[in-house]
Amino acid sequence: MRPVIDRRKRDMRRFWLYSLYAWSVPSLLTAASIAADHTNTVPVWLRPLIGTENKSCHKGEWKRRGKEEVTKLVVAEPLRV
Repeated sequence: MRPVIDRRKRDMRRFWLYSLYAWSVPSLLTAASIAADHTNTVPVWLRPLIGTENKSCHKGEWKRRGKEEVTKLVVAEPLRV
């Protein structure tokens, strides 16, 4: 039977590795999106357009949608119908 200290050490190591993975992957994806948005190497149609007018938080889309479609989303989505 192994001592408890070895198990705790292993669990802490596993925790730090999972934490590193959990923070690094989203950070790399965010950095890649920002880099793609601010460089000329990516075609314009492929850029994420972060923070540009009519693209942030889908403001433009909600204004264009009709009342019925918004109502469907507001009612059906929480109920998962």
